[in-house]
This record gives sequence, structure tokens and C-alpha cells, in this order.
Amino acid sequence: DLGIAEDALVIRPRMEVTVTRLAPGAAVFLAALRDGTTIADAAAAAFADDDGFDPTAALALLIGSGLATSLSFAPEASP
Repeated sequence: DLGIAEDALVIRPRMEVTVTRLAPGAAVFLAALRDGTTIADAAAAAFADDDGFDPTAALALLIGSGLATSLSFAPEASP
């Protein structure tokens, strides 16, 4: 339906272009991570955009597509 907007992820692993339709909220999640936010804050932004956001599927896409090659844990803030 041309009247409904959708988001897509375009990547080029090993020089082959891949286009993946993104689930609701996933584009907001990925954009937040790209901008340097934490996974928790990115998920909160995605849920604010669409309450049907599926964080498990978004993380699976992030890792499965090769967009994320490592994760790091920030030290907890002191009270």
C-alpha cells in the first residue's frame, strides 16, 4: 500500500546489497544506537515511537546483520 510508510535497512555486507523491512520501532532503535545512546535508552525511544516494538527481534537483526560486532558495558554510576 503506497499510503503507508515503512522503514527499511540497507546494508552491503561483502559488497552485496541487502534490503530488510524493519518492524515498527526498529528504525528509531537503530538510529538511537547510531547516535551513541545505550541499548536501554534506544529501546525506550523505540517503545515511545511504537508500543509494539520488539527489542528481541531488533537485537537479533542488529547482531545477525553484522551491524553490531561487539557490545560493551558501561560502568554503573555511583549513587
